[in-house]
Amino acid sequence: MRHVQARPGAYADSVTLMQVSAQAQAVPGVRAALVAMATELNLGLLADLGFTAPDGVTQNDLLIAVEAADSDALARSPTARSPRVPPIRREVPPSSRPGRRSARHAGPGLASR
Repeated sequence: MRHVQARPGAYADSVTLMQVSAQAQAVPGVRAALVAMATELNLGLLADLGFTAPDGVTQNDLLIAVEAADSDALARSPTARSPRVPPIRREVPPSSRPGRRSARHAGPGLASR
């Protein structure tokens, strides 16, 4: 049983998403799981797992893909139950936007004193 969805405009940091993927893969009966932003690299990983990305997906979308032995395993997956999926920010944080740098990333001598 396969489940693939995209959450348009949703965002979570990559470490959090890797942790959710690992939690999902640890569920008995889950054969594969990927929770990641729909970047070119992650779309390649999705394809390597045998999944097809939903039409119109962009790098600003969150991907959730699970392959499970049966519907019970899928239902136990943290990715299949939205309350257990990590809190998702609806926009990219300002420090990640092109052309914007916070003081802590400004380099020596440029930070606030």
